[in-house]
Amino acid sequence: MTELLGGELYVSCSVVLPAACHLRRAMETTEDDPAYLVRFKNAITTDLDNRLQSCNISWLKMSSALDPRFKQLKCLPKSEREDIWAMLQHAVSRAELEAVGQSTSTSVHLQMMSR
Repeated sequence: MTELLGGELYVSCSVVLPAACHLRRAMETTEDDPAYLVRFKNAITTDLDNRLQSCNISWLKMSSALDPRFKQLKCLPKSEREDIWAMLQHAVSRAELEAVGQSTSTSVHLQMMSR
């Protein structure tokens, strides 16, 4: 299990949402569940939700999208999947513009220094 999650002492951020989604599905209650099991499942789900609230969810979504194992984003509603890919495209475009800008400013700086 630890190999899937990333390692013994850490968890890859790309795994957090898929694992939470799987855990949430596993903790769904059924009519056949005894009362103690319903309370247990509800407690686990509530605790998981509280922990995820303190996470950078958009970062976790983008990380999962970039991981080949989870790039289909099945852990997210279909309505959110395109937004994640758009956010990634925007981030790449912004990084490319910054790289071009840094390259240009470095060239200008070097030209000024050579004079």
